[in-house]
Amino acid sequence: MKKLNVAVLSVALSAIAVGNANADANVVYAGISAAEDSTFGYVGGIRAWNGDISKSGFLLRGKVLYGEYDYKTTAVPGGDVDGDAYHIELGIGYQWINPGNRVSLYGGVDHQNHDLSPNDTRNSTRGSTTGAAVQGEIETLGQPWYGGLIGKYSTANDTYWVRGRAGYKFGSVTVGPEAIGAGNDEYSETRYGLFLGFAATKSTTVSLSAGHRRADGDNDRKNQSGGYLSLDLSTTF
Repeated sequence: MKKLNVAVLSVALSAIAVGNANADANVVYAGISAAEDSTFGYVGGIRAWNGDISKSGFLLRGKVLYGEYDYKTTAVPGGDVDGDAYHIELGIGYQWINPGNRVSLYGGVDHQNHDLSPNDTRNSTRGSTTGAAVQGEIETLGQPWYGGLIGKYSTANDTYWVRGRAGYKFGSVTVGPEAIGAGNDEYSETRYGLFLGFAATKSTTVSLSAGHRRADGDNDRKNQSGGYLSLDLSTTF
């Protein structure tokens, strides 16, 4: 029913830089994304249990996300609802580093809270809920052609987020298309665009993406479309 773009936060949307030298053990990442009627940001961190994020091993991961959004519905007086939401994710995972790719799997908990004004009693995502979450990632390493796939599902509001990217590396810059699918019990959304990733420093990467989005919510907001713009940063130490 409702178009809640904040579910895209459950992403996994993760620009993680893996494979840097000097046995970096930690990754800190953050990002912001804006689309029509919604803006969100997130910050998170990953710790390699073995002290080297560039090697296979167990990982500890945490992320906090916050967003604001609005939508129209006949369920409230005036027809407009303003919402804000936060998600807190904690998990443990394992990554396999191979000569040409990286694969990782996570499991953990996902706590979500949606505050609506005025309160939309027909919106099942309102209030707080906690669920189990799983996430998988795969990406190529050290090749001119780049491919990456991230997918996450949480039992909290049946939230899901999937992103696929394909690109070509020109030195330290990677350019190519991306596709994103996201949703929960109240909405679904697709995004198609282009991304540009580059190494700002030896340990810090930047990813910019922009494109077209389409969301389906309740009957008042069917087939909503517009643009989106995202910025993601990550650094290892």
